[in-house]
Amino acid sequence: MDHCCRQLLGEEKPAGGGGAIWTVEYYRRYFNVDTSDVRDRCLWSMVPKPGTNFLKDRLQQNPDLYGPFWIGVTLVISIAVMGNLANYLQVAAAGDRYHWRYDFHKLTLAATVVFCYSCLVPIALWAVLWWRGVQATVTLLQLVCLYGYSLTVYIPISVLCASGVWQLQWALMLAGFAVSGAVLAASLWSALGEEQRRLAIAVTAVVLLLHLALAAGFLLYFFRSPVPATDVQATTAAAAVAAATAEKTAAPASPAAKRAASDPAAPAGDQGAAAAKTKDAPPPDAAGGGGADAGAAAKPAQR
Repeated sequence: MDHCCRQLLGEEKPAGGGGAIWTVEYYRRYFNVDTSDVRDRCLWSMVPKPGTNFLKDRLQQNPDLYGPFWIGVTLVISIAVMGNLANYLQVAAAGDRYHWRYDFHKLTLAATVVFCYSCLVPIALWAVLWWRGVQATVTLLQLVCLYGYSLTVYIPISVLCASGVWQLQWALMLAGFAVSGAVLAASLWSALGEEQRRLAIAVTAVVLLLHLALAAGFLLYFFRSPVPATDVQATTAAAAVAAATAEKTAAPASPAAKRAASDPAAPAGDQGAAAAKTKDAPPPDAAGGGGADAGAAAKPAQR
């Protein structure tokens, strides 16, 4: 039992070579960094210094997954929280015309977008390079690490975008895209430009377009203006005007219909009989005139 535990922790390598995939030693190399390494990589990912290459100078010798993972988690929480805060500030400035509620879907959507972008795009890029047979000195792990650190700049930008000023939000997002996009383009260009110049141009263009789409998606969905709620006063006033207009244009009802409407407890048969009697009854003038003629005709007969 003790032998199996030591082998699982990587303290004892199994026969046949290096650590197996189920051991901790196998994954330790992907997290072999300390705090200073992660801090320096985060800072240099936001500084596209001319004449330097972030991939070759900072990541190629020891790519890691520790920094990209926690950068993604921090960015997800920051975008979700600051997006709801920006929404709340916009609602508070609008007064009673809007109502506000916390949107939990932003958290799940932010996690989906961030981790799909930082994982699927490097995998797709590596697959395209492998399919084209480009002998580039870049591995899948290096690409995932590069994309993970390239998202660092959006963490402080998401905090500043909570101000709600759309001009400032657009300026910050475009600046973040320019900074991180320049780091990505310079790293990939140096790795691919020496092999095939046309492929390097196409890959760099696609990478920049996807990075711009990510920045625009962050701004347009997570920091957009709130959707107006139902304005109770305006709706009530419109309903009152519509009811008054309908009442004015409606035809006057007969006395029997008014009595039936005022007495909803009356049976339907009685209401129908009352309406029929009202319809078949002769006019009062005609009835009165007939009675007078009959009286005048009866007086000579009595004489």
